[in-house]
Amino acid sequence: MNRSSVHNIRQVLLFRGVAFGIVGLGTLALFSDIDEITRMALFIGSLVVLISFWLMVQPGYLAFETAQGKILISTDKEDKSEFFLIMPANELAGYEIEKSHAGLRRKLFLYRKTPKGFMKSKAIPMSLFTAHQTLQMCAQLDAMVAANGFGHLKL
Repeated sequence: MNRSSVHNIRQVLLFRGVAFGIVGLGTLALFSDIDEITRMALFIGSLVVLISFWLMVQPGYLAFETAQGKILISTDKEDKSEFFLIMPANELAGYEIEKSHAGLRRKLFLYRKTPKGFMKSKAIPMSLFTAHQTLQMCAQLDAMVAANGFGHLKL
């Protein structure tokens, strides 16, 4: 199996830059020459927009890598700690991408073949993956699932 990697660091940095810009504009309004009510409304409005969008999207870093017969996944945080998944590629039985919040929030679930049946992974947030990155990752996962003989399986 060739080494392959897909990650979303650019999107994470861009999202955080835009978030910083939104809060910066709201803060800048506090020091402008407009009336106090408008200044506070702009500042609070910028925070509400940022918090609402952040909660809908739940942005985060995700690295998906295949190397030496293994699937390696890491995220920047999961329940206040980093999340790593290392799984032998020959145990991958399937996967699904769950979409919510009008498609803004996406989560990946991997299904693993174990002696007791199939095991579903924890949710892996992938909201900031582009369509191209998602297609790259899905192509790799589809190839592994087919190679493992689970291409026909519906989980």
